[in-house]
Amino acid sequence: MSLISLITRDVKRVQIKTVSLDAAIEETHIYSADVTETPVEKGYDITDHVILKPTKLTIRGIVSRTPLNGFGPGSVANSLIGAGINNVLGSANSLVGAPFGGVTRAAAAAGVGSLATLVSLEKTPENAYKDLVDLYNDRIPFDVYTRLSQYKNMVISNLNFPRNATIGRNLEFTIELTQVTVVSSLGFKISKETLGVVAKNRGAGSKDLGAKGTKAAGAKTGAAAGSTLYKKVEPIATAAGVTI
Repeated sequence: MSLISLITRDVKRVQIKTVSLDAAIEETHIYSADVTETPVEKGYDITDHVILKPTKLTIRGIVSRTPLNGFGPGSVANSLIGAGINNVLGSANSLVGAPFGGVTRAAAAAGVGSLATLVSLEKTPENAYKDLVDLYNDRIPFDVYTRLSQYKNMVISNLNFPRNATIGRNLEFTIELTQVTVVSSLGFKISKETLGVVAKNRGAGSKDLGAKGTKAAGAKTGAAAGSTLYKKVEPIATAAGVTI
């Protein structure tokens, strides 16, 4: 494996939408649920008494000015490649002489600089800061990729950026994300003929039930009218304008 392929190979990084982290210092993946505290009768579906809460994810990350993967100015890859080329050219210089080696070394150094300019894909800490704040303000769900899992429909619930002398010009932050549960409604059409049949049956049922209900209520009222409790409460209810 060549030095370039070793340094620039694709390393699976933590990515918050378009923001790639140089290091995830800490990740916390939270899966929680509300479980009923009342006894569940044997034979019933236990899952009906367990409500899953939205998944939460907390990441403490860093976006650095000296990323390991990439050819950005000051990157480790750029430094190692430059050192490797200088070693090779140093050997060439000893074989073919200083003038040729010096010219070749200058041309190669210019090439490395051009390569760094052309293929540098690293974002600066300032850009990463702006992108994260924009994600917070937009409140639009997005995807998050970690080494454990991919999370869809995540929104930022908390975001903070500590600053101190140790962090320097790098960007360190802690972000808390909550997954939004997205559901879709189910609709269906009912023909006018079906609605007519339902309305007709409902009307017939209401008429029959109304007659039976009135008769039953009257019988109950008559029985209650003879009770001692009814005789005591009825005058008070009448004075208050309430019919019982």
